[in-house]
Amino acid sequence: VILTRSQQQVLDTALGEHTRGRKVAIVGNLEAARLKGLGALAADVFALREGQQPPRLAKFSSFQTLKWYAEKKNAAQLRIAVSLVERFGDRVPDLLETLRREVVPQDRADVIVSTAHAFKGRQGARVSIAGDFRPFASADPKKPGAFNLDRQELHLAYVTVTRAQRVLDITSFREPLLSSLLAVGAHASLSGIVEEAKKLETGMTNVPRALLRLVGNAG
Repeated sequence: VILTRSQQQVLDTALGEHTRGRKVAIVGNLEAARLKGLGALAADVFALREGQQPPRLAKFSSFQTLKWYAEKKNAAQLRIAVSLVERFGDRVPDLLETLRREVVPQDRADVIVSTAHAFKGRQGARVSIAGDFRPFASADPKKPGAFNLDRQELHLAYVTVTRAQRVLDITSFREPLLSSLLAVGAHASLSGIVEEAKKLETGMTNVPRALLRLVGNAG
């Protein structure tokens, strides 16, 4: 199981795993049934970028206007379509259609890709965390010894690292995780729990316990 923070990363990961020849299952809002619609939307976004005016995007005067709107309104599907078009151009619909045809049920998959939110309540024997997660704590530059805590990111991190039954690969999550734990360690009595970077890369260590205590301290 590969867990991501965003739907965009789900798609990037699924495409990457597919090109490596692995059978991919997708959990959440980008399951096979929705990839066809996303491909059609991406085709319209590409047309707008090329100076055309697709009917469904008629209210946008330009590609840049659409991009601004997608970011400002946090319109997930539009943001994904824009990002894909920027990277793959007119190849996007074909890439998504290929992925849609090749996506398999979870019991037939070599790898399951999901956002951490969509995977909440489930577990996998082997879980890898993608590289799009953010730090949940940082040192306060105005107050030496103090830190700022993002409770939403903290709870998401806890949900993510506790999905593994046997093996948890946090290699791609190591930097934001370690910086967050070090930022709060002395103040949350975590100095004995924070692990060295090399230990963090090898498996679960004490990460779930550390985050559990942080969640409790954060209320």
